[in-house]
Amino acid sequence: MTSKIAVLGVSSLQGESELLARSVLEDVVRIAKQHRSTLLAGTGGGVSTLLAKVAAQGGIPVVGISPATDAKSHIELTGEDPSIYATMIYTGMGYKGRNVTLVRSADVVVALGGQTGTLNELTIAWDEGKRIAIGQDGDALGCAPAIFRGLVPRVSKKAHNA
Repeated sequence: MTSKIAVLGVSSLQGESELLARSVLEDVVRIAKQHRSTLLAGTGGGVSTLLAKVAAQGGIPVVGISPATDAKSHIELTGEDPSIYATMIYTGMGYKGRNVTLVRSADVVVALGGQTGTLNELTIAWDEGKRIAIGQDGDALGCAPAIFRGLVPRVSKKAHNA
């Protein structure tokens, strides 16, 4: 069985953040390809859209997890074309419900920047004992406060021992 990597992050990218995100995502795609992992993304722009594009260039499909009920409502809600994902799962549960589905479907989560939604996904991942990779607070894509980062080693150990 292949591992599933959920990529989390900010819903809007531009300038230096977009260049840095592309570089990190190229590495994530390369690693996913090397290990025959499945890539998952919470849809809605920014990191998820860029992941779908970078992964397509690398020959890796991305499963999009949408908060909407169907393609039409996805476009209305996010402004994003769902066809950029190889497979789309419409949860119909809004963003918070989508976050739970995304994280519970993954073995590992990788966070690139973000705000409240990404922090919500990270707390779910921590609670579920998922392996977590996040940037540093000083990085252009850092997203988690130092107090949260201190919990990450425990998460990795918990997930490894499960």
